[in-house]
Amino acid sequence: MQFLSNSGSTENRIPTWLAIIESVAAMAFALVIAIKFNTLLLIAIGSCIAPVLLMRSPQSIELGKRWFEIGLPEQTSESKFKLGILYLRVLIWSVFVRVFATLRHPIVGIKNIPDNWSRVVLCTDIRTPMELVPGTGTVREVLQGITEDEEWANPFFLIFVIAFYAAIFFTIAVFVLPSLNDGILKFVIISILLILFLSSLLALHVFVSFLTCFVSAYFFRFSMKSTAILWLPLLFILRSRQNPKIFG
Repeated sequence: MQFLSNSGSTENRIPTWLAIIESVAAMAFALVIAIKFNTLLLIAIGSCIAPVLLMRSPQSIELGKRWFEIGLPEQTSESKFKLGILYLRVLIWSVFVRVFATLRHPIVGIKNIPDNWSRVVLCTDIRTPMELVPGTGTVREVLQGITEDEEWANPFFLIFVIAFYAAIFFTIAVFVLPSLNDGILKFVIISILLILFLSSLLALHVFVSFLTCFVSAYFFRFSMKSTAILWLPLLFILRSRQNPKIFG
């Protein structure tokens, strides 16, 4: 057992302390939300999503990889607005592929539930790369494959662009405009501010689309961790059927 996951540790089923801490925290968070807001919605959503991870199998991974690559858009260097739309399109397609590739092999998927439970709950932590579809590469690798302009697939670059525009916008609006008396000059500056504002919205659109893919990929993992305890009876039944000697 180790504290953090590393390359290969998750697939080799090596438990990590951080993965266990994350799982306990996720279950506690779901419980607090249920009690605080008197709703089981978060737990219900997690319980519906978790089987997509629990029933993962080599067959569904291979099928999902083929389907996902078929629907993946080609590289583009077109407008950044279209790039953001493509990111969201990839996200929607990945969810479709995950669900239906898993359902395509239900029997072998059920047999893999105990193994997948231990892999996600005990061996997968924040350092484990997130995937939109298993076997297709990390989220960043997939999204970088869509655009020829790689800087726009870099979240740090997008954050810098938004912060840069916001800083200029704030400086002009707070320190420059109040000191001007010339109406024409004010009109010109306001026009520049409007252009900067629209440009920042464009960068924000790409960034939000990019970030949504990461959040969605993590939400699959969180759903499994937050409802992990609910699957323990099923794990016991499956383990018992696979190992009849467990009863003596």
